[in-house]
Amino acid sequence: MKTGDFLSVKRIIGKAIKQGIFSGAALAAGRAENPQQTLRIYMGKRTFAPWSGAISNNSVFDLASLTKPLITALACMIIEEKTGHFLEEALPSFFEHVPDDKAGITVRLLLCHASGFSAHEKFYDMPAFYLPEKEIERIDAVSDLILSMPLAESPGTKAVYSDLGYILLGHIIKKMTGREPYEFVQQKIFMPQNIQGLFWKGYPAFPRDLVVPSGFCRFRKRMLAGEVNDANAWFLGGRAGHAGLFGTLEAVEALISSFLQGYLHGSSGLPVSMETLTKFFQPARIPPDSTWALGFDTPSKTGSTAGRFFSSNSVGHLGYTGTSFWIDLQEGVYIIFLSNRTFPFDTRASQSQMKAFRQKLHDNVRRIMLV
Repeated sequence: MKTGDFLSVKRIIGKAIKQGIFSGAALAAGRAENPQQTLRIYMGKRTFAPWSGAISNNSVFDLASLTKPLITALACMIIEEKTGHFLEEALPSFFEHVPDDKAGITVRLLLCHASGFSAHEKFYDMPAFYLPEKEIERIDAVSDLILSMPLAESPGTKAVYSDLGYILLGHIIKKMTGREPYEFVQQKIFMPQNIQGLFWKGYPAFPRDLVVPSGFCRFRKRMLAGEVNDANAWFLGGRAGHAGLFGTLEAVEALISSFLQGYLHGSSGLPVSMETLTKFFQPARIPPDSTWALGFDTPSKTGSTAGRFFSSNSVGHLGYTGTSFWIDLQEGVYIIFLSNRTFPFDTRASQSQMKAFRQKLHDNVRRIMLV
């Protein structure tokens, strides 16, 4: 990649900032075979105000649903590596009172969004008598409430992207390990690999001037900066199995690079084998037309946000706040993009604009990487 090739990518990002899709962004793109030749771009500011600080390698983004693959699915990988049967364990193994219609739901079905649970519920906006006032007690109450709710689909018959399933997964991990999912992954991976810059709120506390605000919350009636954008994760104490992770571009890149090196060479330093990584990266095919692997998405045949040049043997994930990563396992290539798409307000227009932007960005970066 030549320096001049960066200009077209910068123009695409700069145009998106001018359109107000986000105020700032960070991008990394690289190849497993040549880690020294990596494209990194930091553009825009923390907010649209002229005096706002510029985005830099120290900028901290709300990673939103990247929590699912980078924390929750990763924790499940570690447990599966140790037990060999964790994926096939069903809900009654972890919860005392599981209705009959949910008794056959396994960890595998939760990971690939085929459990049948609905996509979302506003737990944060429920009457006070439903859920405890203390955050530490809410995860048990919310889990019981999820288990009592009617399923949206019969398990295994339809893929429904579900935060509820991942809230349960986060609780299951804590029951299995005695630790919050982040704390478990931090102990097993982040600390041994010296990956710094990925943390829950308060792990560690980070300077306020490094945080990229994620937007105004109409329920909390305040602008969010260093406070998780997802209201259910906020209600559960700032973190949960589906959201709550914050991080810098370089920290996300370090973890994504470990995934790719582990898959290709088995030499990533991750406490999981190449076989386990492959198991999680393969499309689950539950149901057969689903694009979901175990905790990761794969490119759809048409209209994928990965664009046109990622192979079918690719995995990735999107975050609601404007974050994403895609890894081409066949070509040994990754692209990571972090932004604050929900700032200052989350709108349907910005959602539509973001999808088109992602496709154009990925196509342009991949063209450069082919040079």
